Amino acid sequence: ADKMYDILAESGCEIHSIKDTPGGDKRYEKASKEQLVDTANHVNEVAQVQEFLKDKTFEERYEWVEQSKNEANQYYADKLYGKALDKYLNALYGLNFPDQTIENERKVNFELKVPLLNNMSICLLKVKQYQKVISMTDQVLLIDPDNFKALIRRASAHLELGNFSEAKETLTKAKRLAKSKEDGKTIAEIKQNYEKC
Repeated sequence: ADKMYDILAESGCEIHSIKDTPGGDKRYEKASKEQLVDTANHVNEVAQVQEFLKDKTFEERYEWVEQSKNEANQYYADKLYGKALDKYLNALYGLNFPDQTIENERKVNFELKVPLLNNMSICLLKVKQYQKVISMTDQVLLIDPDNFKALIRRASAHLELGNFSEAKETLTKAKRLAKSKEDGKTIAEIKQNYEKC
């Protein structure tokens, strides 16, 4: 990827990345060499995971994803958010279960995909990548529209981006779903931050 970037630069070509703006528009920016290398590494990692898992049974794939998630959880506990994100992402690559039943698909979605996406969203909050938090929580809410954690993280990201009406709407829904004192406390803390804005 390094050489490819240099060759393109020498020939007068540029590679651009597309960024989403808080308003939902697209913005094109010249991609750096690091971004190109990261993208190439990402593609390579996906291929490696798929190759490793290609002949595995459903149970073996499930176990591998679960183990990867647990390793990522340890990185998160150690406040190594970048490493945790990488490991969660690797686990997501393994979620392509061929020929699974509807029952297994539901199991994978609720027991693996939703927790992975939720865990990624909290890591992304920690590293202040708020637009990506919204993308992750969008995916969770497509599977589980009443997922409290996703709603809380989504509201926090909207607050950080200055999207106050979206934050309020999301918090209102989360409040209806709150089941414990801890849930109520979390909502109160976010509302307190909202009122400061």
